[in-house]
Amino acid sequence: MAVKAKSGARRTLVVAVAAVLCVIAASVVADTASQAQRPPAVTRPAGGWNLPYVGCAFEPLATTIAYAKSVGAPIVVARGRLSGRITPVSPSTGEVFHEMVLRSIRTLSGPAVADGASAWVPGGGIVSDPVESVPTFEGSEGSLWGADGRLFAIMWPKELINGPVGPLLRVAPVVHNEMIFSDADCWNARGLPGHYFDGPLTEVPGSGTLDRVRSSKMGLVAVPLSVIETIVAG
Repeated sequence: MAVKAKSGARRTLVVAVAAVLCVIAASVVADTASQAQRPPAVTRPAGGWNLPYVGCAFEPLATTIAYAKSVGAPIVVARGRLSGRITPVSPSTGEVFHEMVLRSIRTLSGPAVADGASAWVPGGGIVSDPVESVPTFEGSEGSLWGADGRLFAIMWPKELINGPVGPLLRVAPVVHNEMIFSDADCWNARGLPGHYFDGPLTEVPGSGTLDRVRSSKMGLVAVPLSVIETIVAG
């Protein structure tokens, strides 16, 4: 009887251990799948580091800023909110633009921008939905800004861009005093210290821009706003 009891106890122990290992394995698989959906975790060294991917713009940020300053385009940090006004769809490019009202504006360079000024942000192209037969946003060129509305922007004058509306904002989100770089609005982060960002942001409704940039090669990268302001002041 003692031998049978010991044998039964061993079988119970083996089954219990196997069950624990199955739970651990399932947890590892779930965690691996979760990690595969986002950029790899990156720890920024104390001395900073150069980003592994620089973005879709050809020129570095300093060159973009220098050009904006040379043509007198205001560079601002502000809070933005869409007004609901939208331009007609361009028959040639499918583009639409959304009016944005700016508040709590801090002008970093160029002519001072008054609180309550309005400008326009791209909302992406339009494609036809084969199922619903209605236009839907493709979101390939839509803008992003902070969940609380905070943003960094260059305000390109209408006469400079020769576009349908103006001024046109080239926008990047600002979160916790960091500017979030991504392929949205084509920002180049070459040579800037930063880390990957995975927090909430705001996009043009229905654009799908945020999902697109999260899955892009660059993803979302946060750079201290103080670094950007130094470049603007230079």
